[in-house]
Amino acid sequence: MAHTLDDKTTLAAVRVLIKREAHYSAVRTLIAHSRSQPHVVTCTIRILLSQWNAVQSVTLAKSLEPIFFAIDLLAIARPGKALIDSVIKEAARAGLCGYFPDLPKRVLGRNPDETEMTLLISNYVKNKAVQSSTAEAKLVRMAESYCSKHVAEEQIARIRAFKKEWDEDISL
Repeated sequence: MAHTLDDKTTLAAVRVLIKREAHYSAVRTLIAHSRSQPHVVTCTIRILLSQWNAVQSVTLAKSLEPIFFAIDLLAIARPGKALIDSVIKEAARAGLCGYFPDLPKRVLGRNPDETEMTLLISNYVKNKAVQSSTAEAKLVRMAESYCSKHVAEEQIARIRAFKKEWDEDISL
């Protein structure tokens, strides 16, 4: 006979385990044994986003694990649209270019919006340590596809300015 945990106990344990990022597999097990998986998944995603935002304001070098785990949890249960939108927005803010455009299409049946595209591109041009022609080409294609003409032009100009600065720094 499978054991189930009440939501309050499950969420108390989840809060403790999420503080130790290495314990996400234990959180998954707790969710699997909870009485109300959708409720526990929703609360867990909120905890993850809260942790992500708290760390974001403190440090530049932070783990992406809370965002990856929040995205993974969307496969277990779908919280409300507003919370899913928050996960997608934070994935864009984190610069998870590989998740776009598929993530919003898969979980909400929509294309990335201009805000998400701007966040993705902002993350890319902010990172002065890495330049990728492949990522730039993908970001340009997505900006052209998912942004208004005016916003697309602004975002593409930012990418080109980043590339120009990168090339000038390399040639020194």
